[in-house]
Amino acid sequence: MIISENIKIKAKMPLDNFNIENILIEERGLKPLRWAVILVEEPYVTLNVSYVKES
Repeated sequence: MIISENIKIKAKMPLDNFNIENILIEERGLKPLRWAVILVEEPYVTLNVSYVKES
């Protein structure tokens, strides 16, 4: 099942695709299919992330 949810992460500026994907994979255990920045409130970034949830 594909899940889309908003996730708040702590990230350093400037934002870098590699850093965001590493945070999602290493800290959250997610392998994102896609992600998009929704809101930036330094040092936090809210992302909309889609990923496959194993049932």
